Amino acid sequence: MSSYDNHPADIGTELYVHERDITLDEHSRNELVKVAAALKAMNEGTYGACKKSGEDIPFERLQAVPTTLYSVEHTPDQTLETDRVPEDRLPHPDDGIDSFNDAADYGTSETPSDFIEDKDNYNEFYKEDEDK
Repeated sequence: MSSYDNHPADIGTELYVHERDITLDEHSRNELVKVAAALKAMNEGTYGACKKSGEDIPFERLQAVPTTLYSVEHTPDQTLETDRVPEDRLPHPDDGIDSFNDAADYGTSETPSDFIEDKDNYNEFYKEDEDK
């Protein structure tokens, strides 16, 4: 099948839908594993007791998360993201005001014949204070 007659956004949409389906399938498989573990605990008579501490899991928690085998304090799913960079420490994007001067520091395609004034070297052609 040719993609020549498709708009480039169509390919992006197809990729998004495919990745979404893969993610939903993976989530469904993970949920089925949890359901199977909860059913096994029911058959063994341990459902409703925390797998780590042995204490009873509150009924409200079992209503909210019926597949849980842990109390809130002992759940292994309780992870915090610690490698997150606070927004105030992120680098700020360049506003582009001095872009030409920054680039001109590395040289330009202009030659001394393009200028009226006599200069000893190319670094004297552009001065920081001219833009201010």
